[in-house]
Amino acid sequence: DPGSIEWFWDDFWEGIGRANTFLDNVDAVNMDEDVRTRMKGEALFLRAYFYFQMTDLYGGVPIILEAPKLEQGELPRDTKEAVVDQIVADLDAASGMLPTTQSETGRATKGAALALKARVLLFNGRWAEAALASKQVMGMGYSLYPSYRDLFREANENNVEVIFDAQYKAPEEGNYYELYLGADGGGGWAS
Repeated sequence: DPGSIEWFWDDFWEGIGRANTFLDNVDAVNMDEDVRTRMKGEALFLRAYFYFQMTDLYGGVPIILEAPKLEQGELPRDTKEAVVDQIVADLDAASGMLPTTQSETGRATKGAALALKARVLLFNGRWAEAALASKQVMGMGYSLYPSYRDLFREANENNVEVIFDAQYKAPEEGNYYELYLGADGGGGWAS
């Protein structure tokens, strides 16, 4: 569906803009320093995730590291390599700020930042760096779920194999494919 490419573009830029707005303003908020650090790590992780999705679909895009401004709409594209370098820098910073576990399911962790870094490097042919990041993740205690058949059942969500996954709020919120296929699976948009 060609429309989804435009939706992804808009959604990823919205996510980057929100992360940048947060990062630009969080230091002015009176709050616990440990929470601030964790939340900065989460914002950097999300910004890196959105930029990775964009480089995967579109190649090089403008690197914007501040809250959205109208004049940013005219920025030229940066090279894909420059964007990947920024993604890696964000994930390096995030991995140093994030805890190894989170009390709320679905929040980014140090392992998630390192796993995303490994994936980004792997997708971009930076083999030696990808191997090092992967080795760090492998040493963090994740393990394979014992039954591949049962891995994707709802009862086994967030199991020992999961490093990071989106948490859907069903039935109020779904995912893109549910919206596209429709609630009845018959195709078209759900109404």
